[in-house]
Amino acid sequence: MYGAMSSPSQAVKVVDVESAKFVNVVCGETVTFRSGDKSFSWKFEVLNHQAVDLMAVAPKGFTNKSLKVYITPNLHESN
Repeated sequence: MYGAMSSPSQAVKVVDVESAKFVNVVCGETVTFRSGDKSFSWKFEVLNHQAVDLMAVAPKGFTNKSLKVYITPNLHESN
């Protein structure tokens, strides 16, 4: 639906959830999110490139902050 968990070694950027106001991601990119001593990595593959609330993909208990992730098409997509 929004992508899948991924390896931190695949991440193209690291985002500090506590200081971020929003995140821009290209469809297909992997991002590592950090909140205090917790982290997880997610590969975004979003149909229609709709915005995703981080809490929809974050592991339970990761954060209670609502953070929008905006998805743009990659160069190989036609839409």
